[in-house]
Amino acid sequence: MANRRQLKKSISNLCVMMVEQIYLKCIFNNADHEKSAELINDIITLEREVRQRICHSHVGNHKEVAAYYRALYRYIEEQTENIVKGINALGK
Repeated sequence: MANRRQLKKSISNLCVMMVEQIYLKCIFNNADHEKSAELINDIITLEREVRQRICHSHVGNHKEVAAYYRALYRYIEEQTENIVKGINALGK
């Protein structure tokens, strides 16, 4: 498992890439700006929430910490998939 600092950087990079994709869709595909703004707000909310959950993670039993981060990774994957589906729908 990566340390917290690397995990936070990875989350930030992921969110930046998703926002860049939205901007590219707006520029080249004339995507709906209201839906784009909603997606960007969802990305910002996701980043804040995940960074907060990383900072306030449990300390103690290794199994509990591992389970906490597995659940966090699943949450990130689910939210990212939903946002990517929304980004793909922008270009249509």
